[in-house]
Amino acid sequence: MDFFDYLEFLWTKRKRIALILLVNAVLIVIISLLLPNKYTSSVKILPMSDNSINAGLDRYASIASMLGVNLGGSTQFGPIMYESIIKARKILRPIIEKQYKTIRYSGRTVNLIDYFEPKGDNLDEKFENCMEYFKNEVLSVSVNPETYITTISVTTDDPQLSADIVETTLNMLQEFNMKIIQKETRDKRKFLRQRLFEISDSLKYSEANLVSYLNKINDPTLPIVQVVLTKKQREIEILSSILIELRKQAEILKLQEFTDLQPLKILQYPYVPALKSFPKRAIISILYMLGVSIILFAVYMIIFYHGLRRRVKGKE
Repeated sequence: MDFFDYLEFLWTKRKRIALILLVNAVLIVIISLLLPNKYTSSVKILPMSDNSINAGLDRYASIASMLGVNLGGSTQFGPIMYESIIKARKILRPIIEKQYKTIRYSGRTVNLIDYFEPKGDNLDEKFENCMEYFKNEVLSVSVNPETYITTISVTTDDPQLSADIVETTLNMLQEFNMKIIQKETRDKRKFLRQRLFEISDSLKYSEANLVSYLNKINDPTLPIVQVVLTKKQREIEILSSILIELRKQAEILKLQEFTDLQPLKILQYPYVPALKSFPKRAIISILYMLGVSIILFAVYMIIFYHGLRRRVKGKE
């Protein structure tokens, strides 16, 4: 098959090809104009300043477990960790049920169930469908694997609504995070107080027992006496070491409270997007016309090839 013959064949079909391309160009313009504009608002959260990454991982793993998410003892930061926490029902429910001001419903405030209008025979079904739509289509969470900066993005057809939802999500995450940290701190403080009381009481008893034993013996140089004394002294030393360590942990806990109870560090606060994030009409139109052109030229190549074969067979 000669390439120039193929080009000559296309030239004979130029009016039909031009008509097909023109119809598709008009079609993609209409389709792209009908596509609703989407606006994305984001917030970027800085990673924790704690020197121990594993400590932070343990905290988020415990938060996730309270939300019913098993992270399987993961030792690496990853989007699934933050996404599982942020997209948990306990955080999403207040976000979905909150009343928002929107352009579509300018005269009143609506929650996201009323705004997105999910299918469902009752309110519970609508909420479940709305939550799935929100998690899959509206809310996205990503973590930079190198810097651990977390980006929470919300995309809707209303720029102000996108910003309001992001801000609400951030506030819910902030509040939930603080509550969990405060609960952990209270539990640790309660455990340390209880253990300090128990060890202190045991140490006092052991010391009093040693003094009582020393008052009763007449000859402290006897081997049996030395064995008993060594045992009682070792018990006192162990209890003293435990008491010192518990007091250290109590002081460390007080220092950690100052750092842990600080709010999340925000690199980029929520904003009202001025430009749409979707659709990219020019890119969509170019890619569509490119695809149509390739398919069109491929179809005409097949037609030209079959016509050429028929002509060859006719000559035979």
